[in-house]
Amino acid sequence: MRASFLSRKWHKWLFLVIGVQMFIWALTGFYMVTVSIDYIHGDHLIKSQKPVTSPLSSYRVDMNSLLQDYPTALRIDTGHLFDKPVYMVRTRKGSHLVDAQSG
Repeated sequence: MRASFLSRKWHKWLFLVIGVQMFIWALTGFYMVTVSIDYIHGDHLIKSQKPVTSPLSSYRVDMNSLLQDYPTALRIDTGHLFDKPVYMVRTRKGSHLVDAQSG
């Protein structure tokens, strides 16, 4: 009698653990089948942003004057910082940001 009582008790707890897991598995599987895959991936959360392009006329500082100010420049990159055109001048001493409109 003791063995049948223990087996029923174990059977009940095993069913609870495995059965709940199977129920959640079936429920999430049903969700994946019924809902659009683009919604599941979160594609609706991505905001499309237009790339920030600035015409070359917004770069008013001449490259020659920039090279006169930084004669040891190893590299000069263009970019944007808060929608303003900037030059990033890299020297051996470090990097410098230069406003491309006012210098």
